[in-house]
Amino acid sequence: MLSSNRILKISAVVSLLLAGFFLTVLLRDEPKLSSPLVNMNIEEEAKRNAVHVHENSSPIITGIIDKNITKGTYILRGQVIIPKSATVTILPETIIYAERDASIEVEGELNAKKTTWLSNQIHPSKQYWYGLVAKNGGAISLSESNISNATAAITADSNGKVVIKKADLQNNVAGLVIMLNSDATITDSKIENGTVGIQIIGGSPIIKNITLKSLYDGLRIFHQATPDISDISLAFISHEIVHYLAEPDLTINHLTFTPADGIAKLIYDGKNQSTHKFNGQEYKTGLVRIENIFSATTAIDKVRSLTDVKKWLSLFSSSNNTNSATGGIPIIEITSESNGLYTIHVYEKTSDHNVTFNWYTVDLKINKVSPEFHS
Repeated sequence: MLSSNRILKISAVVSLLLAGFFLTVLLRDEPKLSSPLVNMNIEEEAKRNAVHVHENSSPIITGIIDKNITKGTYILRGQVIIPKSATVTILPETIIYAERDASIEVEGELNAKKTTWLSNQIHPSKQYWYGLVAKNGGAISLSESNISNATAAITADSNGKVVIKKADLQNNVAGLVIMLNSDATITDSKIENGTVGIQIIGGSPIIKNITLKSLYDGLRIFHQATPDISDISLAFISHEIVHYLAEPDLTINHLTFTPADGIAKLIYDGKNQSTHKFNGQEYKTGLVRIENIFSATTAIDKVRSLTDVKKWLSLFSSSNNTNSATGGIPIIEITSESNGLYTIHVYEKTSDHNVTFNWYTVDLKINKVSPEFHS
């Protein structure tokens, strides 16, 4: 019921979209990239050995679909289209294995909750599929779902709409791509391990409470895009924000870094020029304003400066900062973090056990430190 005998060719529009997507990376001035967003020179050995991980005995989703997808395990094959007249719901706990070059293009409406999309190739990092695309007038609503091994996990095409909540987008070349005149909202989600977290070509997307980790570029913002960005956590990223040929000023509120990152590494058009040309016309290059920058170092320093913690630290006055009575050393350690809210464990580490002094919650947004145990 899900299959169609019609195998549809990838449309010229999609080809142009992907070409434009790759081209935006090639246009970057600094640092120069040696290849497009997706390295098309895939190793021949990987191509030959692209063995399917999941057997083809599962139902195949292909062609045009207009009916709901019941809970189960499926193979996604080729270009799949949800037409304008259709609303398709994928029931929770569904797993979809995408074949190389597969995609779902939504012209109608797609709703998915607790759904997992992943490659069915034994070399998924070299056998990308094309992800989910909300096309002209199409809408995608995604919550509590996972997408991996796609060129772009989700794309909001021109006049397409995307709403993403509590998603986990990992090991994709790009997590989310937002095109001109699109409508996109992503909240409470994670994007990890890839080339770019969120690429914003245009529109006024809402991006809130997002964790970006282990990426080349965290946010790429292009000409005339006016995103509303707040509560972003960044870790192990080469360039947190790339403001490329962007005219409007950009304000980001609540930005959190790991100790390894320290401060934001920004790229303004690779050259930080005051003006730039777009489609033959000259524009002012906007500024990036970051309000309320947080870091793990700041959270630890706030705990370290507490009177009771200072008194406890004074016990470790022997050589090598050890406790003369126990031989232990003081540890102030972050155990969890989420957009400016840190949990910190303060304890003494001895040769055979740990002794907890206290636990603290540090909320950098409101500048408050709360101990778990009160003296």
